[in-house]
Amino acid sequence: MEAHLFAAFPRRSARMGTTRLRLFVDEQMARARSHGVSREYPMCQYLRVAMVLGPDFDVSTRTAWARELLDDPALGPETGIHVLHRQVFQTPNQVIPPEEAH
Repeated sequence: MEAHLFAAFPRRSARMGTTRLRLFVDEQMARARSHGVSREYPMCQYLRVAMVLGPDFDVSTRTAWARELLDDPALGPETGIHVLHRQVFQTPNQVIPPEEAH
Protein backbone atom coordinates (compact mmCIF):
# COMPACT_ATOMS: atom_id res chain seq x y z
CA MET A 1 0.00 0.00 0.00
CA GLU A 2 2.90 2.36 0.69
CA ALA A 3 4.11 1.91 -2.89
CA HIS A 4 0.65 2.79 -4.17
CA LEU A 5 0.63 6.04 -2.18
CA PHE A 6 4.18 6.88 -3.28
CA ALA A 7 3.05 6.49 -6.91
CA ALA A 8 -0.18 8.46 -6.44
CA PHE A 9 1.20 11.18 -4.12
CA PRO A 10 4.97 11.30 -4.66
CA ARG A 11 5.66 14.70 -3.07
CA ARG A 12 3.40 14.24 -0.09
CA SER A 13 4.69 10.70 0.50
CA ALA A 14 8.29 11.86 0.28
CA ARG A 15 7.61 14.64 2.81
CA MET A 16 6.08 12.07 5.16
CA GLY A 17 9.01 9.69 4.83
CA THR A 18 8.88 5.91 4.89
CA THR A 19 8.25 5.47 8.62
CA ARG A 20 5.45 8.04 8.87
CA LEU A 21 3.88 6.78 5.64
CA ARG A 22 3.89 3.19 6.92
CA LEU A 23 2.28 4.33 10.18
CA PHE A 24 -0.28 6.35 8.21
CA VAL A 25 -1.15 3.29 6.10
CA ASP A 26 -1.48 1.04 9.16
CA GLU A 27 -3.71 3.53 10.98
CA GLN A 28 -5.88 4.25 7.96
CA MET A 29 -6.31 0.58 7.14
CA ALA A 30 -7.52 0.01 10.71
CA ARG A 31 -9.93 2.93 10.34
CA ALA A 32 -11.16 1.59 6.99
CA ARG A 33 -11.77 -1.83 8.53
CA SER A 34 -13.76 -0.18 11.33
CA HIS A 35 -16.10 1.11 8.61
CA GLY A 36 -16.39 -2.34 7.05
CA VAL A 37 -13.89 -1.88 4.21
CA SER A 38 -11.86 -5.05 3.75
CA ARG A 39 -11.03 -5.68 0.10
CA GLU A 40 -7.82 -4.34 -1.44
CA TYR A 41 -9.22 -1.96 -4.07
CA PRO A 42 -11.66 -0.18 -1.71
CA MET A 43 -8.85 -0.05 0.87
CA CYS A 44 -6.65 1.77 -1.68
CA GLN A 45 -9.51 4.17 -2.33
CA TYR A 46 -9.85 4.82 1.39
CA LEU A 47 -6.11 5.55 1.68
CA ARG A 48 -6.21 7.94 -1.26
CA VAL A 49 -9.18 9.81 0.23
CA ALA A 50 -7.37 10.03 3.58
CA MET A 51 -4.32 11.52 1.84
CA VAL A 52 -6.48 14.28 0.38
CA LEU A 53 -9.01 14.95 3.13
CA GLY A 54 -6.74 14.17 6.09
CA PRO A 55 -6.25 11.19 8.37
CA ASP A 56 -9.29 12.04 10.50
CA PHE A 57 -11.70 12.70 7.63
CA ASP A 58 -14.01 9.97 8.91
CA VAL A 59 -14.58 11.73 12.26
CA SER A 60 -13.88 15.41 11.51
CA THR A 61 -16.80 17.82 11.55
CA ARG A 62 -15.18 19.52 8.54
CA THR A 63 -15.80 16.37 6.48
CA ALA A 64 -18.99 15.09 8.09
CA TRP A 65 -20.41 14.60 4.59
CA ALA A 66 -17.69 11.98 3.96
CA ARG A 67 -18.63 10.02 7.07
CA GLU A 68 -22.25 10.02 5.93
CA LEU A 69 -21.24 8.36 2.65
CA LEU A 70 -19.00 5.85 4.41
CA ASP A 71 -21.65 4.85 6.90
CA ASP A 72 -24.70 4.97 4.61
CA PRO A 73 -26.40 1.58 5.11
CA ALA A 74 -28.09 1.87 1.72
CA LEU A 75 -24.67 1.96 0.03
CA GLY A 76 -22.66 -0.38 2.21
CA PRO A 77 -19.06 0.39 3.15
CA GLU A 78 -17.26 -0.51 -0.07
CA THR A 79 -19.75 1.21 -2.35
CA GLY A 80 -19.70 4.16 0.05
CA ILE A 81 -15.92 4.53 -0.25
CA HIS A 82 -16.18 4.17 -4.03
CA VAL A 83 -18.73 7.02 -4.20
CA LEU A 84 -16.64 9.12 -1.80
CA HIS A 85 -13.45 8.47 -3.79
CA ARG A 86 -15.17 9.44 -7.03
CA GLN A 87 -16.52 12.63 -5.45
CA VAL A 88 -13.11 13.63 -4.07
CA PHE A 89 -11.12 12.90 -7.21
CA GLN A 90 -13.59 13.99 -9.89
CA THR A 91 -14.30 17.36 -8.29
CA PRO A 92 -11.25 17.95 -6.04
CA ASN A 93 -11.44 21.76 -6.11
CA GLN A 94 -14.98 21.66 -4.76
CA VAL A 95 -14.01 19.25 -1.98
CA ILE A 96 -10.66 20.63 -0.83
CA PRO A 97 -8.69 23.73 -1.79
CA PRO A 98 -6.40 23.10 -4.79
CA GLU A 99 -3.23 23.92 -2.87
CA GLU A 100 -3.98 21.02 -0.50
CA ALA A 101 -4.95 18.44 -3.13
CA HIS A 102 -2.18 16.00 -4.06
